[in-house]
Amino acid sequence: AYGSAFPKRIINKIILDHGCGEGGFSIAMVDLQPKLIVGLDKYSNITFANQIIKDHSYKNIRLINDDIRSQDTNQYDYTISHDSFEHFNEPEIELEQMIRVTKIGGHILIKFGPTWKSPWGRHMSGTIRRDRPWVHLIIPERTIMRCYSVYHNDSEIKTRYAQKEGGLNKMTISKFLKILSNRSDIVIRKKIIFPVFSKLLILAYLPLLRDYFGGAISVDLEKVS
Repeated sequence: AYGSAFPKRIINKIILDHGCGEGGFSIAMVDLQPKLIVGLDKYSNITFANQIIKDHSYKNIRLINDDIRSQDTNQYDYTISHDSFEHFNEPEIELEQMIRVTKIGGHILIKFGPTWKSPWGRHMSGTIRRDRPWVHLIIPERTIMRCYSVYHNDSEIKTRYAQKEGGLNKMTISKFLKILSNRSDIVIRKKIIFPVFSKLLILAYLPLLRDYFGGAISVDLEKVS
């Protein structure tokens, strides 16, 4: 997701894994020899991951349930958001905080998908069949979420995608790039759009079609001020 040079880039670096979920990606980075990894998530259960850390006597990783606002300014060499940006309730604010905690000259690495307007951007692989691409762009949100609630035996009927477990903010590639363009304190050093269909790669880079045929996006941002 972050390029073949990523393992070497993070050696002896201080890293924040923002929105780390249950901690799997944070633990996967341990053997790459960073100085310290802090996995941060407000809601996910990190008990099992912390037991793995204890059992293996890992010294260069900490997983905590907390808000990013608790972290010091200019603290991290790398701040990473791996498959979590599309779930943030207030993505612009989360990005601002990610930039704040990163050192000047440091990097913010963000990768997420499926993006909202891509065939499976609804994030409902266990509810809606995969051979129903783009159906969430056709059927009303309220209808799909009512079906979702019944299928999962929820105690309350949900009506918005934001109410899904983990949340879903309908982040498209175009909206994400627009959010980045509004910032003067970062520069995009690298951008990769991952096509939904490999044979239709060009469609993922055409501005009018990229939201529908680009399944995920990864960016390397440098903090410049």
